[in-house]
Amino acid sequence: MAIDMALVWTALPYLAKGAWITTQITVISFALGCLFGIVLGYLHTLRNPYLQMPITAFVTIIRGTPMLIQITFFYYVVPLLGIDLSPFWAAVAAIAMNSSAYISQIIKGGIIGVGYAQVEAAQVLGLTKIQIARYIVIPQAVVLVFPSLVGEFITLLKDSSLASVIGVMELYKEARAIMTQSYDVITVFFLMAVFYLGLTSFFTLIFHAIERKLSWYVKHS
Repeated sequence: MAIDMALVWTALPYLAKGAWITTQITVISFALGCLFGIVLGYLHTLRNPYLQMPITAFVTIIRGTPMLIQITFFYYVVPLLGIDLSPFWAAVAAIAMNSSAYISQIIKGGIIGVGYAQVEAAQVLGLTKIQIARYIVIPQAVVLVFPSLVGEFITLLKDSSLASVIGVMELYKEARAIMTQSYDVITVFFLMAVFYLGLTSFFTLIFHAIERKLSWYVKHS
């Protein structure tokens, strides 16, 4: 079955709109996931059982349950607690929470890789724990694990399609709607694959440019 070019031109605006929603979900979720993941990852390296135990429990639960369940939890259960979330923000909250668990372990590995010698040197200079974390440990840890963070972003970009189960009109949902109306599975799946490939390639190039900048900064700092 050939690609229907008439359907291609008709579907492009809708798929572009869905791709924009997918991009928003991914970028916002990743930013929030990094924010909370860095904090959790750093706290997880501290020798404090009162911090380590709840963080370990959180990470275990989030990594041990499907993201689909987490998205539906935020959409159907959280409103029962008096917090009303639109489908978009329910998806963002769930994906960000999921990402923070994975990023916390990525950052934890990076912090361990920095080494304690630099921390000791900073302590001798009189820096506080917060200053050491902010200016020495965390920046170097992020540089060390940057490729893993890029991989996490690309994973979120593809997993954002799960937001469709609660009605978010992202790329996959738009494609399914067009498919239902046109019954042309091949054309629509081809277009959807092109859009996802384009998004992943675009952001991969951006992150590679950032990684080159970071590498230059590390070498010249």
